[in-house]
Amino acid sequence: QADFLSNREYVSYLNTWEKGTEEYIRQNETLQKFSTFDLKLKVTIQEIKVLEKTLTTATVSFIQVAKKVGGKDPFPNTITQEQYTLKKINGTWKASTTKIVTSTPSQPTPEAN
Repeated sequence: QADFLSNREYVSYLNTWEKGTEEYIRQNETLQKFSTFDLKLKVTIQEIKVLEKTLTTATVSFIQVAKKVGGKDPFPNTITQEQYTLKKINGTWKASTTKIVTSTPSQPTPEAN
């Protein structure tokens, strides 16, 4: 997901979500807004942990770091701890729900100002 967001590959990003869920709809709406911004982000994922796993569902936690690396529109760099519920659909893991545990603004990237 991080690479898709960094490269503005929004259709590919949406394909990582379970279609038809409230979260899929919310993600789609957010991406439609983002696509109108003059903004380049570098998104990375750190500290991935599997909290629970069965044959068809899993809960994972991770830290997402989003840094502005270009563009005219303002965007705060953020460090967000999240939890995803994943479902195995036709043999592929898809994100189904997300929970933001914490979200903290970080220092701006000097070259992005």
